[in-house]
Parts: sequence; structure tokens; C-alpha cells
Amino acid sequence: MGNVTKTALIGLGSNLGFNDLDKAEVIEAAIEDISRFAYLKKSSCLYVSPAWPEGNDSPDYLNCVIAIETGLSPKDILEKLRHIEEKYGRVRDKQNRWAARTLDLDIIAIDDMVLNEKDLKIPHPRMEVRDFVILPLSEVAPNWVHPISGASLVEMIASLIFSGKHILAKPVVNA
Repeated sequence: MGNVTKTALIGLGSNLGFNDLDKAEVIEAAIEDISRFAYLKKSSCLYVSPAWPEGNDSPDYLNCVIAIETGLSPKDILEKLRHIEEKYGRVRDKQNRWAARTLDLDIIAIDDMVLNEKDLKIPHPRMEVRDFVILPLSEVAPNWVHPISGASLVEMIASLIFSGKHILAKPVVNA
């Protein structure tokens, strides 16, 4: 019996170019690489947002979210995403978690799966407080509901607004 396919929601971000690619081209190339191991169902537009945490002097980020269909396990998806990050020069700096990066690929969610392992947590543990994740996510999976909190994307966005956090992520017209 073959693997059951599932929908994985992947967050992509970049605030540095790589070689002759600008950050938008890095994201575009990464999406192309991902589509070699999974079916690309949908992609959000690009969003620009300031580097995080606030006060970080790194360049602004470009972010988007894609929905893919795959029969791979969560660990296998993560391994493939890490290889793609490395291909585009990603260096993991354990001393500076918020360092600028050429490419950041995160598994945001896989269907309604909940996974809590040392190196992989699904859904992404901080996704609901990140406007640069939930805004593009609302484009590709508008009816997605957080499997732990039960919150819809509309509720998560409203929670950010009512908490006093400014929504800083903005769609990009020309990346």
C-alpha cells in the first residue's frame, strides 16, 4: 500500500540574496526545488516585513506560504527543506537565532497533525503570533484551523490586532 498524501503548509522567508539571486529569486528557486519532491497546490503572494525581533538591524524579509501535497513523512519533508536551505547558503547560527538568512523554510502545518518532537513541532509553535505567516497562510488555506487551539486564521489575525500588535507584513506588488 502506498503512502497517503497529505497537505503540508510551508513558510518561506529570505532577507539576503544568494550569489546572483536576490531574495525574491531565492524564494522562487526554493519553491521550484520543493515542487521536485511534492505537488505544488498553491502559493501566496510575497509579503515584506521588518526583520524580527523588533530593533534588529537586518534587511527586511520577504515571506510567503505554499501548500504542497506529498506522501513523505514530516521528518522526510524537514530533511528535504534543510537540504534546500543549505543549497542557497543557509547557515544556522546557534549563537544568533535571529541572524539574517538567505533562506528559511518552516513546516507550518500538515493537515490537522500535531507532532511534538525535539527537532520538529507541528503546527509551528509560534505561527499564530507571526503576521508574516498567518497573512500569507490565509491566502493558501483560508479555512485552516489550528489543531491545538481550535482558532481559525481570522481569529488569529483578530487576536494580533486586538493585542495591540501592529500588522507589519505587507503584500509586495513588485518583488
